[in-house]
Amino acid sequence: MPGGVLHIPPTGAVAGQPVTIEAIVEGQVADARIYHRVAGSSGYQEAEMSFTVSAWKGTVPGNFVSERGLEYAIIFSFADGSSLAYPRGDALSAPQFVNVVPAPPQAQRVRRGGQRSESAGPRLTSQAIVLSPDEGEVVAQEDVLLAVSLFSVDGVDPNKIRFLLDGRDVTAESEITVDVVTYVAPELEVGLHTASVEVTNIYGYELEPTTWSFMVGGTGSQIVAAVEEFSYSGKFRSDLSVNQVSATTLSVGETSTTLEAGWEWFKVRTDLKRSTQESPFSQPKNRLSATIQSSDFVTVRLGDFTPVLNPYLVQGKRVRGIGTDIDLKWVKLQMIKGELERPVQGFLTEDRSYQLTEITTDSTGRPQYVLDRKGYTFGRQYMAGRFGLSLFRKFHIGVFGQKAKDEAGSVLRKLNSAQFTVPDWRSAITVAGIDSGLYSLSEFESALEGVGSINLSDKNWGGEKPMDNLVAGFDLGFSFDNRRLIFESAWAMSMLNRDIWDGAMSIAQMDTSLDDSLDGYIGRSYDEAGNVTGSGITTEGLPDPTQFDPESPYHDAKSTKEKPHWQAVDMKYVRTLPKLIPLDELKSMAGLENLPLVRKGNRLSVMPVSEEEWQIILQQVNQA
Repeated sequence: MPGGVLHIPPTGAVAGQPVTIEAIVEGQVADARIYHRVAGSSGYQEAEMSFTVSAWKGTVPGNFVSERGLEYAIIFSFADGSSLAYPRGDALSAPQFVNVVPAPPQAQRVRRGGQRSESAGPRLTSQAIVLSPDEGEVVAQEDVLLAVSLFSVDGVDPNKIRFLLDGRDVTAESEITVDVVTYVAPELEVGLHTASVEVTNIYGYELEPTTWSFMVGGTGSQIVAAVEEFSYSGKFRSDLSVNQVSATTLSVGETSTTLEAGWEWFKVRTDLKRSTQESPFSQPKNRLSATIQSSDFVTVRLGDFTPVLNPYLVQGKRVRGIGTDIDLKWVKLQMIKGELERPVQGFLTEDRSYQLTEITTDSTGRPQYVLDRKGYTFGRQYMAGRFGLSLFRKFHIGVFGQKAKDEAGSVLRKLNSAQFTVPDWRSAITVAGIDSGLYSLSEFESALEGVGSINLSDKNWGGEKPMDNLVAGFDLGFSFDNRRLIFESAWAMSMLNRDIWDGAMSIAQMDTSLDDSLDGYIGRSYDEAGNVTGSGITTEGLPDPTQFDPESPYHDAKSTKEKPHWQAVDMKYVRTLPKLIPLDELKSMAGLENLPLVRKGNRLSVMPVSEEEWQIILQQVNQA
C-alpha cells in the first residue's frame, strides 16, 4: 500500500462557486472519492475523482460551497483491498476545513411591500435545497407536494418566509418551520409552473430566492419525462504491467468496468474488476459491487465494498456482503453484514497443507501415522452497525458494535490431492510401516490399507485457530465557533476468544480479558493499594455446564437450568506452594473448625473457602 496522499488544500474559495480538489497518490487506485459538506452539517455528499495526466481531480458543486465554510475528506481505495485517506486517521470525523469568502456584490431584484425594485445591495447566497418536485420534473395533477429544505440555511426566521406559486402568495396555506417549508397544492392545470421561496434571516438580510419550475401532466407525459430524465454512463479500463527480476518475469493484468444509470432521485452503479492475480489459494483480488442510492437519504451497497464506520471497527478492509446507510441529517443508521475473509483450503504442493508429525503404534500394535493440518484460512463472517444522533448541528453521539467470527467448519479436514512427505518408519517404531516418500492424502490412505492407520484430528490443528471477536462502544463530539473548535471522544470494549474450537469463552477467560485479574469477579477494579473501587460481577456458584450435555460423562438427566444440581467454579494456576499440607494438619489448625473439608461426613470435592480461612492456610505455608 502507498505511503501517503500528496494534497494541498484549495484557497480562495468563493460562496456559490465550485471548488476543484486535486491529489496525488501512488498505487493501483480502484476508486477515489471526495466526501464533502457545508461546515457544521452532519452528513456528507460524495463526488467522484478522475485521473487526469498525473493527478486525481474532483469538483465540489457550487451549491455546497457556503460562507459557513467547506469540509471535505479524500478516500482512495486500492486494488489490493486497502484504503488511504486525507486527512490521515479518521478523515470523516476530522475533515479538512476550507474558509469560504462571500460572493461579490451584484444588483438583485428585491421585494419591498409586495413591489419589485432594483437594489445595488447584495443578497446572501441561500443554501436552501429543493426537495419536491425537482427542477423540470413532470408530476401528476392531484395533490402536488412542494417542499424546500432550510436545514443548511443559517439563522432562519420562520416569520419572514414567503412561498410563491406562479406569482401567487401561498404562505398562509404552507407549513413553515426553521428546517423545511412545504405546501400541498390543489389540482393544478397541465403545463409549466414556477415556485419560489424567499427567506429573510434573523439578522435582517435577504437571501437569494430559491426558484424552480416543474411540469404538470397526465400519465403519458410522466412516462415520457421519466425516459428523458434517465441517464447512463460507463467506463472501461485495462492495465497490464510486466516486471522482470533476474530470470523471473511477473506480469499482472487488470480490467475495470463501471456502469452508472438512473435518475436524480434513484441511481444504480456497478463496478467489476478482474485481476490475473485471482487465486483460490489466497484472498480474492476480483471485485464485484453494486451501489443503489435513493436521493441523499438511503444508500445500499452490495457485493465488495470498504465500510467506514468508526476507527475502533474494521476500516480499510474489503467486506463482501451488504451495507445499508440511512442518513436523515439528524439521525444516521449504518449496518453491515457479510464475509470479511473467504475460506482458503491451502496449497496442494509438498508439505503445504499437511505435516506428518509422529509415527507410533496404536492399541493393536499396528503402525499409526499422526498427521497435522496447516496452511489454511478460515472463512470469517462479519456484522457491524452504528446508530448516531446529531443535535443542533453542534453535538453528535453514536453507539456502535461489531462481531467477527471464524467459521470452524469452513476448512476441509481432508484434501485428497494435497501432498506431504512420509519419513522412514524404522527410526520411530519396530513394526513395519509403509515406504518413505512423497504421497498425496488419497495415495497415503491406500498405502496404509491393511498395514496401519491415520490419526488426523477433527480440530485443534497446528495452523491458525478459529477466533471470535466482539466490540462495543460509543463516540461523541461537539463543536464551537462554526466548527473551528472541535472536541471528540470515543470508547470501545473488545472481547476476543482466540480459540473457539474449545467452545465459548469460559468465565475465567472473560474475567481476565476484561480486567486482567482472576479474582472471581468480571470487571472488578482496584486501586494501587488493592482496595476495591468497582464491584464487578461475581463468577461464584455457576452451574456446571456439563450436567446439561447428553454427550458428557457428567450429564444429569434430572438437572435443569432452572434448578441445577451441580455447581462449578473456574480455576487458574497461579503458583506452587512450597509444601504439601496434609488433611491431618489442616484439621489441627486454629480457625479452620468451620472449613467444610475438615468436617465429619464430607468428601473431597470443590467447596467454598472463606478469605479468613485462606489467609490462615497461606500463613502456615509461609512459615514453613
